[in-house]
Amino acid sequence: MQIPAFIRIICLWAVTLTLAFHCSSPSRAELEKLRPESLSLYPDEDPVGDRTGVYYSREKLNAALAHSHEPYQIQQIHNELMAFDIWMERTARNYGISTVTVAIVNDRNVIYQRGVHTNAHHKYPVVSFTKPFTAVAILQLAEKGRLNLDAPVNTYVPGAIYYHPQWEQVTVRHLLTHTSGVTEGGSRIARPGTTFAYSNNGYRLLGRVVLAVSGMPVHRYFQEFIIKPMDMKHTDSGYKTDGAAGMWTSTSDLRKFLMMMLAHGKYHEKTIIQESSYQAMFGTPAARPSCEFVEYRGVAWRIWSARGEPLLVNHAALWYGMGGTMQWYPKYNLGWIFMSNPTSHNHPAFRAFYLRIRARLNSLAVTIGNIRDNPNYIRPCYYQTVTW
Repeated sequence: MQIPAFIRIICLWAVTLTLAFHCSSPSRAELEKLRPESLSLYPDEDPVGDRTGVYYSREKLNAALAHSHEPYQIQQIHNELMAFDIWMERTARNYGISTVTVAIVNDRNVIYQRGVHTNAHHKYPVVSFTKPFTAVAILQLAEKGRLNLDAPVNTYVPGAIYYHPQWEQVTVRHLLTHTSGVTEGGSRIARPGTTFAYSNNGYRLLGRVVLAVSGMPVHRYFQEFIIKPMDMKHTDSGYKTDGAAGMWTSTSDLRKFLMMMLAHGKYHEKTIIQESSYQAMFGTPAARPSCEFVEYRGVAWRIWSARGEPLLVNHAALWYGMGGTMQWYPKYNLGWIFMSNPTSHNHPAFRAFYLRIRARLNSLAVTIGNIRDNPNYIRPCYYQTVTW
């Protein structure tokens, strides 16, 4: 059967367009070259941003995402970011939150950064955000052979934890994952590695381990081996810093820490932690439920896994004068930070704002990262009880 001439013309036209598309489409390697190499899109010191807190530009968004997104996707992300920007400023004012700072990043660049009634260099008393720094310090010392994560804590700080004659001793890894079974008051309530119990005292003890094996107080260790190598110019780690709390830092600095995590322990050309230590953060000595979505505590971080792989990793910082979260999505090379200074983290107005801004940032992350599972609609099997 002979094909009509007009159909042949249409087919030829379609083939020509297809070939043209494939010939003109850049390869993955070519797209990778489009990626900016550093934080230069949003410099550490920005005279305009320093005054206003407004840093975002569409051109920088294009530069950060051109390697991975189509133009129509970048336009959608831009629209959602602008809606979020308006929402955040209005909602913070309505809830009486005096300052808020936010950053959304991938492993190389800042995608969005904003300060409401302040700038991105504003320092907050970040309380429990100190704990992931302590975990990095411990992992670094383990890499250097100065300690063993699975050795008893009493090896390094003798007599620090009361020995239970019927249970194995508490190890460094147990403290890192809040699974020591030791309460804040020092009582042993469970066999190590079986029960999650969030413990500030456990991380203070890790600070003492850092001192014992490195010879440096934990705040000085942070300065020498984490803060200086990562050019964190707006971070204070003083004598009041212990392993659990005490640091002051800014969004412009904390974003570097988060980007280092997304880059598997590297900051620019510097290795802060090795790949083996990065992978160790997702482990825990305690058994996990067998569910599609599971929440558990890894090394310092709270982790949600989806079908056996980490979906999101986060840590909250909640206290009087401080309310915020760091959250990152390892598989999707994306993370965000928000910090604010409520009078009280327990005030109903702040609690409502906190839950709403986290949900908005999750939704933004789903759009930017094309994330399969929206955390806002997941109810994981809990390895721990979480109220925030």
